[in-house]
Amino acid sequence: MAFKVFVDPGHGGSFTGAVGPAGLAEKTVNLSVALKVEQYLRRMGMEVQLSRRTDQTLAASLGADLQARVQAAENFGANAFVSIHCNSISDPAVAGLETWYVNDDTHDVAANAALAQLIQRHLLVTTGRRNRGTMYKQNPHQAFYVIRNVTMPAALVELAFISNPDEEKLLGTDWYQEKAGLGIAYAVKAFAEIP
Repeated sequence: MAFKVFVDPGHGGSFTGAVGPAGLAEKTVNLSVALKVEQYLRRMGMEVQLSRRTDQTLAASLGADLQARVQAAENFGANAFVSIHCNSISDPAVAGLETWYVNDDTHDVAANAALAQLIQRHLLVTTGRRNRGTMYKQNPHQAFYVIRNVTMPAALVELAFISNPDEEKLLGTDWYQEKAGLGIAYAVKAFAEIP
């Protein structure tokens, strides 16, 4: 039976996500990278489903939009869940990659951490970005909604800082999007092969 991966390009439609100083919208980068992840994973023999394939809003309110992503992953019966985002902060000098997971009593923390660490490690190799590490919220109730509410191993990756002018330029290039997609796909493949 094929390993099933649910790939969630964050935001979409009226929920643009962060917007860089030159006007690049996070939702656009997230979708482009997710489609590349899907291509690589399918070539690796995995079953893949995306939360969205176009620039669309999944539900009228943000809460319902996030719930729709969680429900779709559960309905698909995914073995792993990866949510793709770009980071943003008020300081334009901050740069780098980070991957988030949930650390609480109701999730398989070892699996979550393994998935996050593999994504972080592979993306560092393929993109060459600064390593900001794997992270989790000290208060699990503050964890990102989608990775907090799915039952399968899950991670949320922040590809780079769209608020950093240099990283925004990179995020907008097909080269960087391809490298990010490749890194995530190889990480998921490595995760699927854990005995």
